[in-house]
Amino acid sequence: MSYIDTFDNEFIGYFGGIPVYHPLEVVPPSADPRDFACGPENLVIGGGDGDYPGLVVKNVGETVNCFVRDWLERQKGLYRDPDEDKALLSLIDNWPGASLRKNPFWYQGYWESVFEFAGWHLAEYVEFSTRCTSPAFPRPFVPVEHVKNALENWLAASVGEFCLLAMPELAENAIQQLGDLRRHVDEVYRNILLLPPGYRGDGRREVNNQVIWGTSAWRIEREQNPLTIRR
Repeated sequence: MSYIDTFDNEFIGYFGGIPVYHPLEVVPPSADPRDFACGPENLVIGGGDGDYPGLVVKNVGETVNCFVRDWLERQKGLYRDPDEDKALLSLIDNWPGASLRKNPFWYQGYWESVFEFAGWHLAEYVEFSTRCTSPAFPRPFVPVEHVKNALENWLAASVGEFCLLAMPELAENAIQQLGDLRRHVDEVYRNILLLPPGYRGDGRREVNNQVIWGTSAWRIEREQNPLTIRR
């Protein structure tokens, strides 16, 4: 039995073919670095049989911040009205973490507070980085020379977009800071994908000392044929 199957979780979807889970209970730290701690405030990428070791999204709110910063940067110069452009640039400069990133060494210790690559070896990280460049991703990772933690930036933006649009309850504080801007933010990455109706997926939940397998976070119906939904 894989580690992810030892505690209650719901299946979220796939990140480049790697299952994504939402823990449904608090899991304490373990002496084994691959047996990661997590809880309902986190997401976990991998951690099951045949997957990569668990990659814990420790600070979902900060991934939302990363995505919004990324989205705002992409909007620069898109407005013909100079006043609108100026207002948007002001939002970028005042968004949480903007001043921190002006320090050339801002990344030192930062990503450890956002992600935990639980017990990963260097070879696994390199393989994962290569996998993330695959065109199987709607918006794959593009390595940039001399840019520190480019993979983590891309990963955070991908996860943050998903949480902002699909699981906002995991990042309420960060989303409240968006205010009226939230209705303007649009998707960019679409890198976490869901199973279509009819598939059970992964996930497990223990009810009355009985384990129920195939616990999904979604109940998706095909509009043209609602009989595809499992009941």
